[in-house]
Amino acid sequence: MSYLFAKKPLEQLLEELEGEHRLQRILGPVRLASFGVRAIIGMGIFVLTGVAAHDKTEPALMLPFVLQD
Repeated sequence: MSYLFAKKPLEQLLEELEGEHRLQRILGPVRLASFGVRAIIGMGIFVLTGVAAHDKTEPALMLPFVLQD
């Protein structure tokens, strides 16, 4: 749990800011493009699931939510 509240000393932060490269590149062009494609496909799956639930289930979709409480 202690790592959640970890703090860097100010001196270390100032040392990291010095120099030409402040931000490190972690994602290359291939990883960045694949990340975007996966995000679009994943969002499409959620949208199509919602559309199918709306069009096909009608009032039956609300029944489990009402009975849950």
